Amino acid sequence: MNPLSASYFQQLQQALTEAGLAEPVLVIDRDRLDTNIAALKAMLPEGMAYRIVAKSLPCAELLEYVAAHTETHRLMSFNTNMVTQLLALILGLRSRAQPLRGRAHKERLSQQTPQCS
Repeated sequence: MNPLSASYFQQLQQALTEAGLAEPVLVIDRDRLDTNIAALKAMLPEGMAYRIVAKSLPCAELLEYVAAHTETHRLMSFNTNMVTQLLALILGLRSRAQPLRGRAHKERLSQQTPQCS
């Protein structure tokens, strides 16, 4: 089915209505995501390391899914908050994460450290 066809978006709308979702939500088409992952893997030269740009996927479950299906644990991040979240994700700790902080940065980082759910 053409990804820009009216029927594709009508199917998405119907699925959201049936799920009782009336507010804005992010919808991931896993079939399309899997197709894109397969295309990416087919284009990578042998032995080339792929790195997921985490700011493009700010959702732990989506990062886990893409990492598992691209067979990489290499992540790129651009800020302290995201690094803290990624460490929690990588370590499998999420809400139990207790990052070690240097004394000089402890107060500043504690104000920035997000609570993972």
